[in-house]
Amino acid sequence: MDQFSFKKVAVQKVKALINDLNHLKVPHQEMGGKLIYQPKDGATITIYQNNTILIQGKTGANYVLKYQLGDIQDPQTQVEVNFNEYNVLGSDEVGVGDFFGPIVVCCAYVPASFKTSNPSIFQNLKDSKTLTDHEITKVYLQIKDLVKHTVYIMGNKTYNDKYEQYQNINTLKCLAHNQVLAKFAQENQDLNINYILMDQFVEEKKYYEHLQVNKIKLAPYQITFKTKAESKSVAVASASIIARYYFLTAIKNLEAKYNLVIPLGANNHVKSLVNSLKRQKQIDVRGLLKLNFNSKIKK
Repeated sequence: MDQFSFKKVAVQKVKALINDLNHLKVPHQEMGGKLIYQPKDGATITIYQNNTILIQGKTGANYVLKYQLGDIQDPQTQVEVNFNEYNVLGSDEVGVGDFFGPIVVCCAYVPASFKTSNPSIFQNLKDSKTLTDHEITKVYLQIKDLVKHTVYIMGNKTYNDKYEQYQNINTLKCLAHNQVLAKFAQENQDLNINYILMDQFVEEKKYYEHLQVNKIKLAPYQITFKTKAESKSVAVASASIIARYYFLTAIKNLEAKYNLVIPLGANNHVKSLVNSLKRQKQIDVRGLLKLNFNSKIKK
C-alpha cells in the first residue's frame, strides 16, 4: 500500500511537517479545513484540523519514518484512497477485445469540485461497460465540454502494423496510453493534478518495461495503477465513456465505408463474418480487423 493515515498526531510533529513543507502547500479555494502539500518526489500529504495526517504516494513511507508518525506495517494505518476527493487524471482504453475497429485510449481530468458543481452528471459517470450505447452518447454529450480530455485512436491499419512490429498487445496498449498522457501533459501544463490513475492491465514494472525496452520517451507523470479503476474514480470512468463514444463512432464509420453491419466482440458469430471477409480479396481487411486475433470457430 502507498497510502497511510495517522489519527491524533502529536502537535509538535504536525508543526514540524507544516514548517518543513510550507513552501509546497497546494493553493486551493475550498480547503475544507485541511492543508495539502505536494513535494516534488510525488507524495501528497494532507493535514486535517483534528491532527489526522494522510500520506499518499510511493515515497510516503519516507515521511512516515522521518517524522516518526507510526508503524508503516500496521494494517490500521494503511488506507485506500477515495480518488473522487482529489483532482484526478484517469486513463482507460476500449476496443481491445473486439475483432473490428480500433483501440481507443482516453485520459480525462476530473477535479474534486466536479461532484458539487455537477452533481447530476457526476451520478452518471460509471464504467462504460455498464452503459448502453445510447447512454454512452448521452453522457458523452454531457461531459465533452466539462471534462478536459485527450483521445488517441489506433486505427486498424496502425494496429496491425504495430502488432507485426512488437508482437505484443500489451506493448501496444502501453504505447497508446503513454502517447495520450504525453499529449495531455503538453496541452495542460497548469493543472493541479493529485493523481494520474490508470486502469491496470499489466503490473506497473511491466508497463514501464514495455516502453523502456522500445526506447519510448515517457509521459511526465507518476502513474498510479489500480484494477477496476473505473469503479474507483469518476475520472477513469469518464475516460472510459469518452473512449467508448469514439470507438462506437469509428465502428459506424467503418460500417459506412465497407457497407457492413459490424458486430462487436469476438464470439463465433463475429468469427464467421471475419472468416468470410478474409476470403473476399476485394476487402481491405487490414483497415477493418485486428489480424492477430484467432478466428477459429469454437465448438
